Amino acid sequence: VQTCALPIWRLHGVATLVQPRRPRDSSMTIDKYASEYMPSMGGWCSKEKALKIHQYITQRGLKRCLEIGVFAGRSLAAMGLSAKEIGGSVTGIDPYTYQAAADDEVQANQEWWAKINYEEVYKETLRHLHALEIHDTVHVARYTSRGFFHSSFWTHGGIDFLHIDGNHSEWNSTHDVCMWEIARAHV
Repeated sequence: VQTCALPIWRLHGVATLVQPRRPRDSSMTIDKYASEYMPSMGGWCSKEKALKIHQYITQRGLKRCLEIGVFAGRSLAAMGLSAKEIGGSVTGIDPYTYQAAADDEVQANQEWWAKINYEEVYKETLRHLHALEIHDTVHVARYTSRGFFHSSFWTHGGIDFLHIDGNHSEWNSTHDVCMWEIARAHV
């Protein structure tokens, strides 16, 4: 049997080949996504977190969503399904590079991130967005958060929902919180 699926990286660097599943119909609900589809994706967003993201975005009508740190797209897809439901949009920021992932990280994390094929993870994420039919709602920008903040793509149009899940080193995560809080305060 031939497959065109790319490896989906799991925790601890174990790769498995998984073909993205197509939704049975065009009405993928967050419950179906979190219970049936999301387990086929790499990454770490739990079912409970995906459901909470959806609840928070849809109950408050948060139409302009931004995620820092996409990786395999589990939480990005939850945001995308939520935004699509209420007529919003999502931008996910991730450069998909070892340099960005391992910057200022401890040695064990640097070694883990060195095993990832970033281009394949990026392509797999885009395939999932298409399979979930949210590719018109979700845009993935290949930037670091700082690069995106200073780019022409960031229009200072406001952010209703911000999910910071990029590089988890103390310096980078603190910088993300401070930088995007300044952006939010000046809208």
